[in-house]
Order: sequence, then C-alpha cells, then structure tokens
Amino acid sequence: MKRVIAPALCAVLLAGCGEKEISCADEATLSTLTSLVKESIEEQVKKDFDENAKARGLQWDASRLRALLGSVVISFVDVRTTKKDPSSTKRFCEAELKAYVPQELLEVANKVRAVAGYEDMASHARALDVKFEAGSVADEVEYAAQPTDDGKKVYVSSARQSKPITFLTEVISANLIKPMIDAAETQKVKAQEDERARQTVLDKEKQELAKEQEQLRLEKARGGIKDANDQINVVWNAATPEFRKAMLSEQRIWLKEREVDCKMKATAAAEEVSAIDREIIRLSCEAEMTVARTSYLKEKVAGP
Repeated sequence: MKRVIAPALCAVLLAGCGEKEISCADEATLSTLTSLVKESIEEQVKKDFDENAKARGLQWDASRLRALLGSVVISFVDVRTTKKDPSSTKRFCEAELKAYVPQELLEVANKVRAVAGYEDMASHARALDVKFEAGSVADEVEYAAQPTDDGKKVYVSSARQSKPITFLTEVISANLIKPMIDAAETQKVKAQEDERARQTVLDKEKQELAKEQEQLRLEKARGGIKDANDQINVVWNAATPEFRKAMLSEQRIWLKEREVDCKMKATAAAEEVSAIDREIIRLSCEAEMTVARTSYLKEKVAGP
C-alpha cells in the first residue's frame, strides 16, 4: 500500500517576522515538514484502525497515538534545494528523512506481526527497499516550501511516495492494536484452561461411570456363578446316594480343574485388563463350566 504525504499547513512562524524568503533547510520549513509527516502517519493509522481494529471492539485512543508518535524522533539531513521558482518564493527541495524508532516499539510490532503471520520489521524494511539500521529508518523525501504573502507562515507539501512513512505507520498501528492481540491471547489461554477443566470433569465422570459399570458386571458375574452353583447342587442333591458316591471322586477333580482352569484364563488377561475384569473373567469361566457340568450330571442321572 502506498503512503504519500499530502499537502498541509502548520502554523509555524518564520524566523524574522514578515520575512518572505525561505530556504529548504529553515527551521520553520523542517518543523512544518515534520508535522506533515506525523499528520500523514496519524491519518493512515486512523484509516487502518477503522478498517481493521474498530470492528473488533478496540476503542480508538488518540492520546496513545500521540504518545507513540512523540517517541519517534524525526530529522532531515543532507537538505538541498533542487529548484527555485523565479516568479515566486516557492522552493523545491530534497532531503533524507530519518526516523528513530524506540526498541520497545519495534519489539511490540514484531510480536503483533508474528501473531498475524507477517514478517518482522527488519524484513519488512528490506521488502520496502528502505534503509533500516539500529532502529532508524531512512529514505529520500521530496517536498516544496513556500511562505505566505505576509511572510509569517510556511506551507510545505509533498506528493512523493514515502517508504519511511509506510514503515512507521506499520509500527504505530501494531502498537495501537497490541491490546487487542493481548486480549485475544488472554481469551485463547482462558478458553484452553476452560477446555482442560471441562475435559478433567468429563474424564472424572467417565472414570466413575467405568467403575460403576465394572461393579455392575462383577455383581452380574457373581450372580451368574451363584445361579450355576445352585443349579448343579439341585441336580447333585437330587441324585441317589449311590450315584453321588460313585461320582464323588470325579466331581472333586472337576471342581479343582474348574478352579485352576479359570484362574489361568483370568491370569492370561492380566496385562490387558483391570483386577476387577480378571475376577469377572474367572467367575464367568466358572459359571460356564458349571452350566456344562450340570448338563453332564443330568444326563448321567437320567441314565441310558
């Protein structure tokens, strides 16, 4: 985006009241040019703010802008007159505009640009093809100066694209919207903390539900083995004494086999499941074997 210095008037009295001759390097000329540069920066910063930050709820802070601009030191060196209008008092001039930007402003600008995904100010200066070293940005500026007819004030204007103004506008704009960036970061951190807290609550609820489910499955498994044992006892007790005596040794061996086999089955899953799940596996195994044994005993009791 191009930044230009628009024509402007600063109410600065010329040295020697009523004097109608000026030069490009007069204090009044350069003072007016400095004001012109700052006014141009302020105008562009306000425009950028209205286009970008205002819609996000950030309030315009004119005093903050003035303070930021006041911390930037602007000077002009190598001033020279390029043309004199013989029919008027107007002078056409060139100089090197130098602006020193405090390090803290540059650091803030770099942080804001990093959040937005933009290059830092040093890289931006290279992209603009403007000299930037030790916090100072510099480039050539062209301007025209002319005193009023009464010789009390001086008009200064420039219409040339100014790279330092582009650079300074970016720095000041970034510093102005820093509160918005900070607020967004604070909101982001809070949202992350809220999400972690919510997830912690959910995880705790899931753990509690998982424990309840385990207890329910354990109770079910205990009920299953109890029912299976009750059924086999009914069949065993209904058999004749002769049958029970003949089957006693086999039944004892089966009970031991049931105990060992089901413990082995539960132990095999030890690394994959909880202690409660292992107990459920053992009980379910015993219930399954008991149901099968009950059917076997019924057939034996019924005979051929």
